[in-house]
Amino acid sequence: RYLDRRYVIENFVRGGETGVVIFEFLPDGAYWGVSYFAGPGLACAFCRDEGVKSEVGVTQDRIKGKLAYEGDERSFDITLDARIAPDDRGEALPSDGGEPAAVYRRLGEALEARDEAALETIFSQGLLEGWTEAREVGQGDRFLQMWIDDRPEDWRLLEGWVKDDVAVLLLRGKRGSMDVEAEVVLLRVEDEWKVNDEIVRPIVEP
Repeated sequence: RYLDRRYVIENFVRGGETGVVIFEFLPDGAYWGVSYFAGPGLACAFCRDEGVKSEVGVTQDRIKGKLAYEGDERSFDITLDARIAPDDRGEALPSDGGEPAAVYRRLGEALEARDEAALETIFSQGLLEGWTEAREVGQGDRFLQMWIDDRPEDWRLLEGWVKDDVAVLLLRGKRGSMDVEAEVVLLRVEDEWKVNDEIVRPIVEP
């Protein structure tokens, strides 16, 4: 349950032989534009072509309809019928982040100390499996070093939410001289919070 879904798609879905085209719409379903990157010469940061024919509309929690355009640089003819992901982030965590933030703090302490026994109690099952696979090919230390290098320093909690068994922390801190923002996703397993993912991105001021 990520806050910046576009960042996740562009950085963790797109790549290799997987291309991503993002069509943008206004809240009422009106077409706004398209962006994509499929290789040199096949990219558009944001294109809003005249003459796009759109029958797309929003009905309850779905976006549906046909979208078509034919031009010199790009053409598309698609029919959409997709669920709109809800923006309900859940219940706000207390100002100190509660137990999810406490677990994330313990993660930092365990990484700094290279306390593998502690890390095994903090990482989610998915991360433990990834760590095990890395160790099997002699890359266990590299796996941990990536977490150490990516983790923001001197971070402070901006906001946090919990919904069902998922908590999200929004942090701001530094990585070297760079100001960064981070999203941390934790899963509750048998009443214990486990760190499942961390996405760190630079803050670009306008």
